[in-house]
Amino acid sequence: MPQQLRFCLRGGCTGIAVDGKYCAPCVAAGVGKRVRSDYDRWYNLAAWKTLRLWKLRRFPLCEICLTKPSIDVHHTDDSWKKTGDWRLFMTLEKLMALCHECHSRITMKEHHV
Repeated sequence: MPQQLRFCLRGGCTGIAVDGKYCAPCVAAGVGKRVRSDYDRWYNLAAWKTLRLWKLRRFPLCEICLTKPSIDVHHTDDSWKKTGDWRLFMTLEKLMALCHECHSRITMKEHHV
């Protein structure tokens, strides 16, 4: 199969990506890798999974577009990441049930601005 050549997806880069999204220098620099926090393990805990499921059942439609089914739960306040406070992570008032498209759009704005 021939190699897929395209421009690197990192904003401002003029490199060529071979069979991927980013050029070799950007891949070597770690572009495109998600930075993990020490608290990512919280997403695997039963308490979070229960709260997440409750939120999705309570708000079956995306709280932003109101047209698509909600499948993601978004933290509107990420202070829990800075403080390591479990209570902030689990605060229902700081959660939004969103469709995947709206959640991706918000996440991209937060992390790539």
